[in-house]
Amino acid sequence: MKKWYAKSKRSGHEQVEVKQHLYAVGKLSKEFGSQLGMEKEAEIAGTVHDAGKFTDKFQDVLEGEASRVDHARVSAAFLWWFLMKTSKYTKESISRTNYAPILEAINAHHGTLLCYNHLKHALCECMTAQKWLEGNDGKEVALTGEENYKVLKEIFYGELPEWKRIGITKMMLREEERMLWSRLLLSCLVDADYTESAIEEGEIIPEPPKCDAENWLKRLNAHRAQLARNSTADEKLNALRNELFETCGKAGDNAPGIYTLTAPTGAGKTLALLHFALRQCCKNGQERIIIVLPFITLTEQNAMEYRKILGNDVLLEDHNQRQLADEQRKFAQRWDMPVIVTTSVRFFEGLFAAKAPNLRKLHRLANSVIIFDEAQSLPAELLPATLKTIQALCNLPKKNVTMLFSTATQPDYRSIPNLTWQSMEICPNYAEMYQKLRRVQVTWRILPNERMSWEEIAQKMASQRSVCTIVNMKKHAKKLFDALQLVCEPESVFYITTELCPAHRRAVIEQVKKRLHDGLPCRVIATQCIEAGVDLDFDSVFRALAPLEAIIQATGRCNRNGRHPEGGQVLVFLPDENNLYPDNWYGKAAMLVKELNDEKTIDLMDPSDIQRYYQQLFRKLKGADKLSEAIKAQDYAGVEKNYRIIKNDGVQMLVSYEPENEMFEKLKEEALEHGVTAEWMRKAAPLCVTVYASDDFNRYAEQLYFAGNRETVQPSGYWVLRKKEDYHMDTGVQLKGSTLIW
Repeated sequence: MKKWYAKSKRSGHEQVEVKQHLYAVGKLSKEFGSQLGMEKEAEIAGTVHDAGKFTDKFQDVLEGEASRVDHARVSAAFLWWFLMKTSKYTKESISRTNYAPILEAINAHHGTLLCYNHLKHALCECMTAQKWLEGNDGKEVALTGEENYKVLKEIFYGELPEWKRIGITKMMLREEERMLWSRLLLSCLVDADYTESAIEEGEIIPEPPKCDAENWLKRLNAHRAQLARNSTADEKLNALRNELFETCGKAGDNAPGIYTLTAPTGAGKTLALLHFALRQCCKNGQERIIIVLPFITLTEQNAMEYRKILGNDVLLEDHNQRQLADEQRKFAQRWDMPVIVTTSVRFFEGLFAAKAPNLRKLHRLANSVIIFDEAQSLPAELLPATLKTIQALCNLPKKNVTMLFSTATQPDYRSIPNLTWQSMEICPNYAEMYQKLRRVQVTWRILPNERMSWEEIAQKMASQRSVCTIVNMKKHAKKLFDALQLVCEPESVFYITTELCPAHRRAVIEQVKKRLHDGLPCRVIATQCIEAGVDLDFDSVFRALAPLEAIIQATGRCNRNGRHPEGGQVLVFLPDENNLYPDNWYGKAAMLVKELNDEKTIDLMDPSDIQRYYQQLFRKLKGADKLSEAIKAQDYAGVEKNYRIIKNDGVQMLVSYEPENEMFEKLKEEALEHGVTAEWMRKAAPLCVTVYASDDFNRYAEQLYFAGNRETVQPSGYWVLRKKEDYHMDTGVQLKGSTLIW
């Protein structure tokens, strides 16, 4: 009897038979799917996904007699043909059942998701053609013609005699839900397939630690007690922080669902959110906590805080897997850790991905508490698709997913056109909390005749002992920095933007904290990177006109600990510049603030004014764009392409500053001689700055390549600065004459 193999013999390992592989993947895929309430669908996908390997054409590949043969499409075509031959299904009626996402997942398990309406034509072609066809990625399909599929049926049933069709009739209603099911099924299948293949090849799969929420709650309370003993905040503020902490804890005892937390900056949300999440895990048996933050700086900061409480070995910090150590990277590929701190980019672009490897971790969202901290930072134009998909995730059959949106400026999602949004507010009396935490007095200078030059701002900063000015663009920060250095002592002036590498930026922030603690003059110029989550407390804050959420975040750096009973001073100003904003949508939101303030002075501590802003802002959302059109067409690749939080990915540039010159030289030499590796990226991360390169970039930096054969190596996305002098200790990367996009 002929033996059918799933893969060629590897060194030290015997060939694995297809039936063995299918049984194992089907079982594991079912296990993953059971967390989502789609165990039947996942089992079918796993058991059928490699049916196309029961073909002579694929076996020829294993023998080295053929190459680039597509078995995935054949596997999908087999199930499709089987359904229509053994049931009342037609190719049209299948689209209205859960078999459609199963077929999509099977077809895509080595490639990109293709919607059923397009896939059915390709499957029909496989059935009817009498010659070899082109399948996924231009590969030759392993089987064509209906008669051949009859033969495949006999082989499949002969090899897997106890397998039988499981009836599935659930109707798919909403577009976002329908696409989410396909992504989740593909995630279950891909993770099961990759994991089982690794086991078959002798790889040891590391066992992740388990969620220990009850013990972590004890650690959290001990940590808070220690913070209380060392707190410099006034009694009133400490009392409000305790109140928020306990309120979040009580809400954590509720059932899974969609929650919001609206609380002013400085109210102690970081620990309160963890309290909520841990109580949810204790109450509902959820086994994973996922913290989603808008900036890498925040992920680093929050991860550091949570590690103090939970320990080092239970938390995965995932914002760039290439920079992780080998074992951590394996966990990151699967998100198989009890606590994950990640960025909005990693989370949401993964949620809307189309390619199999990028979706592997998605099923791990099941049975999780997912917290979106600083939720207001998500681009408004992406909100309709995002929120509909979030709702679909929470409405999965198991209903074991909790979503919490936390912010000081809670958007009024109910005002988004064509969105039915239901959530529960953890702090219904948040308006009262805002009034109690009124710590600043705000002055608005945003009329056209009130424009302020950078020299004028510099003079005002020089008159302050403790002040931070936040601007919208890096070039504005540089102009203000130059002006400020002329009017006050240079040692009191600090510059914090993403032009500084992470290690340097952390060092500058520590310097600022020390000067503020010691009562020394301290004047900081920064971009938006300082607005959220950075624990700095200034007497005064100046903020260039920006979207309302950015202005409110900026006020959170002023009189943060309530040391000035009369209130800190916040100035919102309009710079005397032609180019005021980094992009069109940012500018629209800032101009809306001006319009609303002209009608009635905005009270930054009045939630009703915040809602008035969001209601007007969401009305500016376009009814139809490329993303919504791709969703309507069920175009997975189109959705992935158009769902972009950051429009320019940029490149990483290795830079040098004191005292890290020696490390820079070592990393530079290693990369140029041996190429870029995962370990190199991990070590280099603190000294890398993200820049958006133009055509003349190679004048200033040298491109680095991945390690490997010199003839086949690929660009790594990393560059090294040619002249160390182009990175300045005060202002970071400064390239004269460059056309870099800043």
